Amino acid sequence: MDESTPGALAPSTPQYTPLEFTGDGWAYFRIWVVNVALSVLTLGIYSAWAKVRMNRYFYGHTQLAGASFEYLAEPMAILKGRIIAVLALVIYSAVTQSPTLWALIPPVLFMFALPWLVNRSLAFRLANTRYRNVRFSFTGTYGPGFKVHVLWLLAAGLTLGALLPLALQRQQRFVVEHTRYGLSEFSSELPGGAFYVPALQALGMVLLAGALSALLPAVAPLALTLGGLMAYAHFSAQTLNRVLGASQLGDHRFEGRLETLPWAWVLISNAVLVALSLGLAIPWARIRAARYKLSHVGLWIDGDLEEFLAAEVAQSSALGEELGEAFDLDIGL
Repeated sequence: MDESTPGALAPSTPQYTPLEFTGDGWAYFRIWVVNVALSVLTLGIYSAWAKVRMNRYFYGHTQLAGASFEYLAEPMAILKGRIIAVLALVIYSAVTQSPTLWALIPPVLFMFALPWLVNRSLAFRLANTRYRNVRFSFTGTYGPGFKVHVLWLLAAGLTLGALLPLALQRQQRFVVEHTRYGLSEFSSELPGGAFYVPALQALGMVLLAGALSALLPAVAPLALTLGGLMAYAHFSAQTLNRVLGASQLGDHRFEGRLETLPWAWVLISNAVLVALSLGLAIPWARIRAARYKLSHVGLWIDGDLEEFLAAEVAQSSALGEELGEAFDLDIGL
């Protein structure tokens, strides 16, 4: 039917809808202080329950178009995975400190296990995330994961970091393209060179801080610290904007609007607050960071979000995520 025909349906106009974060510093402080106290008293056993309480608070206070996200993981599943992860880390550390050739085995095994760890971690996290009664899922497999998480990083190392922005771009695109919401797949048009400009700009900030430190040794620690935080803030903000701007879910397009200076101010002031308070300001620091970051991320909604159908998502083991945390892995947005 032609749009000029009487009664024709006008095409919908996408509406930009930012995420909203409604968390409160004092409310989270009460959760945080109990989590820390009980984790210490139980020698870390309660940390699984602490993680669930923290995630449920942050997820529950993150809203999109009037609906909140949910974190569905159970503490016992996380505890079991965490115990195995800690044992694996202890064995890894003990063997790698051996003066014999046996010390070479754990790093090699870890390299081949890395894609599995990342995939399992993302699968567990997304399978336990729900929005409007529809769960997310991750469908990445070992082969493509090995390519982006191992081979590309090796290539970056062999080129003295020249290919690192490209390796990070490949990782982010892999994650986005293998994420589902119900039965709907995310898509990404992130170009290969997307991270090079922010990477070079961040490198310039570090070099400038280094030059200032050489000229004024008295301010070297401050200059290097601020330069490093500014570089991190710029790179993290600009790459996130690029990843989101190239991502879609059906007809709905994402957008990131983070700015370097405001984001750097949040990070720097948080670091000062935490240091001056001897760690007691950590809850407020986390709330401030989440509020700024989430409020500058949004979705151009084209149509109705209720159109998505829920898919059955297999329950993934928490082992992958806990092993990922034990080895300090943090892949994904």
